[in-house]
Amino acid sequence: MRGLRGKSGAPFHAMQTLRGDRASRVRIAQGIALAIPSFALVLLAAEGALRAYHAVKLARWTEQLPPLSERALVPSDDPLLGFEFNPGWRKDGFSINSRGMPDRERALEKPEGVVRIAFVGDSLSANFGYVDRDEIYLNVLEAALARIAPGGTRVECLNFGVNGYGILQSLQVARTRALAFEPDAIVAQLFLNDPYASDTEYGQTTPRPVLRLADFLFLRLRPERFYAYSYVERLHDEAGWANVRAGLTGFAEIARSGVPVWIVLFPYLHPDAYGAWSFGDLHDRYRGYAEERGLAFLDLRPVFERAGLLDAPAPDPQHPDARGHAVAAEAILAWLRSRGALDRWHLLDPGAEPRRGSADRPGVENSLSSQAVRTRP
Repeated sequence: MRGLRGKSGAPFHAMQTLRGDRASRVRIAQGIALAIPSFALVLLAAEGALRAYHAVKLARWTEQLPPLSERALVPSDDPLLGFEFNPGWRKDGFSINSRGMPDRERALEKPEGVVRIAFVGDSLSANFGYVDRDEIYLNVLEAALARIAPGGTRVECLNFGVNGYGILQSLQVARTRALAFEPDAIVAQLFLNDPYASDTEYGQTTPRPVLRLADFLFLRLRPERFYAYSYVERLHDEAGWANVRAGLTGFAEIARSGVPVWIVLFPYLHPDAYGAWSFGDLHDRYRGYAEERGLAFLDLRPVFERAGLLDAPAPDPQHPDARGHAVAAEAILAWLRSRGALDRWHLLDPGAEPRRGSADRPGVENSLSSQAVRTRP
């Protein structure tokens, strides 16, 4: 006996199955159509909550700030700076001198027989809270230069660094403060977060994330990659690169006025930075922009690589430890020697015997980093 058939001639049970499949697909499509708006509302609610959280966090942070007299950073009268160190402030072994420098007291007028190198930059130079003062690269360099200087010659490495400054703030400090000390040269210390000043209680200038929720998930899924993106890559947008070019142009103008300006770029301390993340391309652009403007450029990445400082993630990828500072100091010393600066400043006396501990002895630059390691508590 033949089974039942529909008008099309197909078996009746097959037609029922087909109608059931269609109905199932319709229900799935209807479910998806209903779920999409609900999911979008959830995402919007999460985004709104995160934005509100950050706004409240910033407001509470601002409200809980101590009085100005107790802050390390205070508002600046110079709108191009925004903020600056609080003259005379001191805490936990860190102090600001009467001129607002993270340095010992320095006379404005340059004494006779003194060679002065002014350093402008950010927290890598100021180093508030990172390494001891005598371990900061420019102070290690000053000590090394003092050991090779002939009698009667003194070297001063003046520290004008300020935590959180970007390249435009460093340029303004060079123009309005460092030049007043009659330096024989200016070193502009840069890092890959310098297109903008860091966000502080006195202003937020860095590019905002498009979606707070995306940042929230990125941070929790890949924290090391998130910090590299947030503190380096995000800052190199079109406006960020314009700031870099403007800053280097300003330093070139100072150099043309008669005071040599040298650019020193510190690396990001993570093994993936110059592999998978391609930060080397950023270094190349900094070098290119500097050399286009006639500025001498020292990239510290190769010497940090040779010293093994990029072999493993550092606890703080932006701030080297005492050994990193010593490596930077020895590289700058060798660079100054190769450029003839030590001869021009009469810091090398060819007729004199090297003093004990002199950085003029073969291999002494390599000893700087080992000394820093031995003296580190």
